Amino acid sequence: MFGIALMIRVFGIMPDLKRGRNPAGPESIPFFLVFGTATLLIGVIVLVWRYRRANEYFQNGIEVPGVITKQWRFRDRGRIFFQYAHGGTEYTNSAAVHFSGTVKSLEQGRAVRVLILRDNPLRSILRDLYT
Repeated sequence: MFGIALMIRVFGIMPDLKRGRNPAGPESIPFFLVFGTATLLIGVIVLVWRYRRANEYFQNGIEVPGVITKQWRFRDRGRIFFQYAHGGTEYTNSAAVHFSGTVKSLEQGRAVRVLILRDNPLRSILRDLYT
């Protein structure tokens, strides 16, 4: 968004690639600056929230053994399903993943380390994905 505002500032217009509309001129610079700032702010908020959420497991979580039960793949994305036990109860959960080198090594039947929250053992993450 900031690049579009800069291009309009430098060249005076931003050509519209669709037919029938006028190119964006200097009067549209405030829109792109406000929209770019809002997008940047939302991105920072989401990034901080995701960091805090993952950090909560490492700070207050309990590590328990688990096992990969299934993998679902679509191209280079997918989901890994895993089971773990805590307090005599077995739980099943899953994690959305991008199949990189580390994730490809997590085959069905492989033992993994699972981090769970003390107050809610239903919430869990695969520690092997974060270390």
